[in-house]
Amino acid sequence: HPTAGPLTGGTAIVLAGEGVADVVAAADAAGAAPVCVFSAGDDAGTEVVVEGEARGEAVACETPAWGSATTVAVAVRGGGLEAGAAQAFEFLPSVAVSEVSPRVGGESGGTVVTVRGSGFSNVAGLRCVFASGEEEAVSFGRWLSATAVECVLPAGAPGEVRVGVSSNGGADVSFATTEAGVVERVAMWSVESVSPSSGPALGGTVVEVRGRGFRGGSEVLCRFGSSVVRGS
Repeated sequence: HPTAGPLTGGTAIVLAGEGVADVVAAADAAGAAPVCVFSAGDDAGTEVVVEGEARGEAVACETPAWGSATTVAVAVRGGGLEAGAAQAFEFLPSVAVSEVSPRVGGESGGTVVTVRGSGFSNVAGLRCVFASGEEEAVSFGRWLSATAVECVLPAGAPGEVRVGVSSNGGADVSFATTEAGVVERVAMWSVESVSPSSGPALGGTVVEVRGRGFRGGSEVLCRFGSSVVRGS
């Protein structure tokens, strides 16, 4: 686990199951660490061996970089034994996040955020990760395309929230490198009064809305039924 990760490698995985404990014991008896073997099963017999670490009756290792998106077999080897070849790991396109919209959401959560970038895969492990300080929240992502994902901003304290995308359940996360990938979570606003309360059907009436939590900026909008107009 996990069973997928980016082409750039570096995903920390743990292999366990039938025969793995025997490999760990054999490697220990031989005075060596077990290794993880990634095999493409292609005509070229592509095989990459990386150093592993025994953890009880399991083996931990980091995935190597791989040339193209594919699924490979993974085994552990040590002390003359090999096990776990039936386990598989899927190399997925590397994710990059460029921007999110909207850039503001309420502290109660629920704002639908569109994340744009590249390398987004339509897989079960697609997640959005919201990082604020040392806290992270993970939510399901809805795949729109290889360049867009939708997710829902979770509730939390007001402040800046970095938004990242993961293809393997949050094990490997890519965040934007600029402020374009940050959502500002703000105290919730409320409307208390509207004046005047009526106007001609042709429109054009200047309406003053009073309430709490309003913020200035270029994206102040007012909604009248299904119509949205810019406010000031």
